Amino acid sequence: MSEWFTKRTLGQVTASAAENWGDREALIFEKKRWTWREFEEEVCQAARGLIAAGICPGEKVAVWMNNKPDWLFLMFAIAKIGGVLVPLNTRYRTEDIKYVLAQSNTGTLISDDQSGPVSYLKLLQDVIPDSAKLQDPNTRIAQFPDLKRVIFVGEQTLPGTQLWSAILSKANETPIEVLHERERQVDPDDLLLIGYTSGTTGDPKGVMHSHINIRNCIERAAILGISFNDVHINYLPMFHIYALSEIMMISALTGAKQVLMGNFDAQSALELIETEKVTLAHGFDTHWKDLLDAQKQSHRDTSSLRLGTLPAGTEATIPIAELVQDVF
Repeated sequence: MSEWFTKRTLGQVTASAAENWGDREALIFEKKRWTWREFEEEVCQAARGLIAAGICPGEKVAVWMNNKPDWLFLMFAIAKIGGVLVPLNTRYRTEDIKYVLAQSNTGTLISDDQSGPVSYLKLLQDVIPDSAKLQDPNTRIAQFPDLKRVIFVGEQTLPGTQLWSAILSKANETPIEVLHERERQVDPDDLLLIGYTSGTTGDPKGVMHSHINIRNCIERAAILGISFNDVHINYLPMFHIYALSEIMMISALTGAKQVLMGNFDAQSALELIETEKVTLAHGFDTHWKDLLDAQKQSHRDTSSLRLGTLPAGTEATIPIAELVQDVF
């Protein structure tokens, strides 16, 4: 008997979004805006660049980056070519990175070079002091035998590593037909991403998700009535499954617009909620507490909000949730 739910891959989702909502806005970041058609073009260029760089189907691609549009384009591009996304916590430091890169069998690491005062470049220099070996495809680094390449998003590199801008400049070397063939080879039951737990009581655990996770997002979006008329604000860390599923995936599945922030700032978030007529906001109790304090300090028109989500694990979150309902 055939299944009632038609399986599809995450790489197909943005193509469908471009077809269904092509000229509607998909993403806003700082002063730049993308329609769904433009969004899919960015994803395809990133995917073609990844293929040109040599990334193979099933390869684990770790992303260690702060919130930015490139994160989104890479997330869907990796899925489109059959890679496996490994989101890395931006608060990781050397020992965390060593553990996850080795444990996940990462083949490609894509990283910021710098984030504010934190130099990811220097951290990775400590993690992979013999990165120059990556220049030789026949040589492996003992601690990370699966690692083939390290790519930096920014302007700085280490010996043996590459810049994402240089890889993107070679994207057109991959014919579009090659990209489409790679897309066709991806099975919805294939591994899509490995999300690592916080490791509070031990080493982080890699939780494996297939493309079938799309179904869970579709069902939640239907329950909450999310559509292309909605506008999400995303200040959550993009490496976290909360942002990945509830905003990044659901936006593409429903055609909703995403207003992306580089980091969380309550006053700036309220300003964006007001100016962009945001309808959906998300956050842990600490986010909501800061938003409540900011609203009390400088009132903004948040009447466009129709829904907020708050993952709750303890009764301590209940008073905040109730106050949020009253204020927003």
